[in-house]
Amino acid sequence: MTTAELSRHARSALIVVWIMVTGVLVGNMPGDSPLPPRAKPAAAAPAPPPEVLVTGIVDGRTVVLADGGQVLVDGLANPGECWAATSTEFAVTTLLGKTVGVVRRADKAGLLLADGTSFAVLAVSKGVARAEGLADHAIKDAQSTAMHAAVGFWGPECGGLDVKLVPVTDATAETETEQYPYVFYRSCAAVLAAGETALNSWEPGYRAELDADGNGVACDN
Repeated sequence: MTTAELSRHARSALIVVWIMVTGVLVGNMPGDSPLPPRAKPAAAAPAPPPEVLVTGIVDGRTVVLADGGQVLVDGLANPGECWAATSTEFAVTTLLGKTVGVVRRADKAGLLLADGTSFAVLAVSKGVARAEGLADHAIKDAQSTAMHAAVGFWGPECGGLDVKLVPVTDATAETETEQYPYVFYRSCAAVLAAGETALNSWEPGYRAELDADGNGVACDN
């Protein structure tokens, strides 16, 4: 091999080495290294609702607060006549004189007890309150459970009704009998003798046999 050939091979080897070294250096440049992902800042915990003392109870879903405000409990319907007293009594026992968390929503407010329990959910679960139409799922689920268990006003006392049905008693039947006594007239002559000129179909003593023309008025001829 001539001196020129040796020199050419040496230059080629140097070029190859230079390319390899350059590639290693370029690959290790700090600018090309992937940056570690930035840690996301931790989300701030929601602030607890303000706590207010309950100073008065209007009814089972209306309370008076120490700040002077009167609020409706969010999610509860207006108490029914049959269970209004029980609803108010439960609110007095559970809320009056207690400090509660107040989560205001427009003209209403959710009330949280000291252990974080929703007053609305608790009242509905005991059958002393009814969920309103726009109540959240937690309240409606509690009501469904109370209804199937016949708890509170879902039981026989009210039967789930706002107004308790009053059964007809014997006394009522006797009163109706006194108001509409049974009268029998053998003939139209007897009707006239009793001072009646004619009898309508709804009046005591009317009989179809006395209504010859079937117009609903007896002894009118």
